[in-house]
Amino acid sequence: MKRNHGIAGWLLMFVITSGLTEVFLPPLQLAATTATDQTPPPPSSNLIFYDPDVQELIETTYLGHAEEMPDPGEPAVVLQKYLEQNAHGYDQQIVRDEQRLKSEVAAWRDLVQQYPRSRHALAALAKHLRMKGIYSRDEALKREAADTYLRAVDAGLQHGRVRYTRQLSEILVEVGDKKGLHQGFQRLLA
Repeated sequence: MKRNHGIAGWLLMFVITSGLTEVFLPPLQLAATTATDQTPPPPSSNLIFYDPDVQELIETTYLGHAEEMPDPGEPAVVLQKYLEQNAHGYDQQIVRDEQRLKSEVAAWRDLVQQYPRSRHALAALAKHLRMKGIYSRDEALKREAADTYLRAVDAGLQHGRVRYTRQLSEILVEVGDKKGLHQGFQRLLA
């Protein structure tokens, strides 16, 4: 009996590796492709068409990864600046340069004002506010960072993206906002 299982296993392995599966399996896919109507299906309504500059950034940077994929309508100017602030060593350099950090916060505030629904602009502003709040020991800036991360989370949720949960939880714990932590994650779970 055990010998028969061994022979059957070898035979099955031979069939699979030699490509003879088509001989033994019914041609289900072939039947599905022989329909008389050969027109391609209509394009999906959930396809997103990006501005050519945004499309280029998606194709040539990490913005093409699922978690960083831009939301519809996010402008290339925001995404390009977002890429710059994620360069290697950026955080260590900027936190040591108070004037540059102040300038970056102001620049991100301007971008958020121009593009209030841009998830990437909101997340970058929140990151810079948090850095500045930690550096200057300013609890109001940390609180503003938490509120801005909440806005970024909401912007992502509008497009089915759950993002910034780690950053949000860390900043809300830093400011001691248990209620905000509970409400923020309740939104995510809803």
